[in-house]
Amino acid sequence: MSLAGINCEPIEAKFRAIQGIKQCYIYGKETLSSLIRDNHRLRMLIPRVYGLGNLEQILDERA
Repeated sequence: MSLAGINCEPIEAKFRAIQGIKQCYIYGKETLSSLIRDNHRLRMLIPRVYGLGNLEQILDERA
């Protein structure tokens, strides 16, 4: 798999080498942004994941 010209196989191999990891999915910026924008639960978790930095950059209908 490649992502924006980056060979993802070395990254996947490192994750698969960790005991218990069977699958590794690597998503690009656009896919992650779309998933967050389309999923209310993920949008609620953003402040926890990224800290309280600049909340103006978080797409959220709660504000």
